[in-house]
Amino acid sequence: TCSCTTSPSKSCMRAGASASPASTNGARISCCGAWTAWSTTIAVGADPLSCLAATAPLKSGESEVDYAGGLHQFPVELVKSLTNDILVPAQAEIILEGEILPDTKMQEGPFGEYTGYRTPGYYPRVCRLKAITHRNNPILTFTNMGMPVDDSGICWSMTTSAEISRHLKEYGLPVTGVFSPPETGNMLIIVRIRTLYGNIAHVVKNIISAIEPGMPKVMVVDDDVDIYNLNEVWHAFAAKCHPVRGIRIQEPDLANPLIPFLSTEERDHARGASMLIDCTWPTEWSKKNDVPPRISFQE
Repeated sequence: TCSCTTSPSKSCMRAGASASPASTNGARISCCGAWTAWSTTIAVGADPLSCLAATAPLKSGESEVDYAGGLHQFPVELVKSLTNDILVPAQAEIILEGEILPDTKMQEGPFGEYTGYRTPGYYPRVCRLKAITHRNNPILTFTNMGMPVDDSGICWSMTTSAEISRHLKEYGLPVTGVFSPPETGNMLIIVRIRTLYGNIAHVVKNIISAIEPGMPKVMVVDDDVDIYNLNEVWHAFAAKCHPVRGIRIQEPDLANPLIPFLSTEERDHARGASMLIDCTWPTEWSKKNDVPPRISFQE
């Protein structure tokens, strides 16, 4: 398959750019402290596993390509961009190359979002394109986000659940499962854990808030709950979460401006609140006298 190249006019070829520090390793900073334009390359229509790896909230410096290669069980073929040194998937449908302008913003949206609601739009930095390459008869892939479940929510659920599980285990917590149900629009994390000591749910919530800021709701359940069976999850919530002791509100807290329940002021300042839903039995309760025995034909 051949590819062709164009050099678009700098005055008319622009795109909105929103990138996280984990994927960019930060912007280049000049000696006087001002931001300078930095090069970027966008791959459109990469293979599905590379797209899946790209949704993972990896640590700064970790390679999404390495994760994609691990999922493939063979290396991802890469080629160098024409205008910078960034490597991109060789089999991608379209490659956009340019530079992100730190002092230029323009409105993007409003768009439907993964939460199931439309956003009012926002003002990301502008990416000024310098070159476009593509396969013959390229396919423009896209996602049409809205009420769950959509492909974005499924990818986010898989990668974020795995990444949070990894972090919690690195802190030595006895985690036996982490799941963000796509049906919740990626606004809820459920953690299954062995409750070895009191307030362990609070420790889980604090770590998740540090590694996934803006996550509004965290639910912690005992390890006898199948977190992938939402019927069991809702039963644990209804039966084991005390209306006072089982709920902890953190306010103020960092917030994702796309979350629908935030007020306009909260969205503007990315500040809101978060909640811990503790569905574990208190460790001070006696298993013989205080904890009600489970009754089920499955046991």
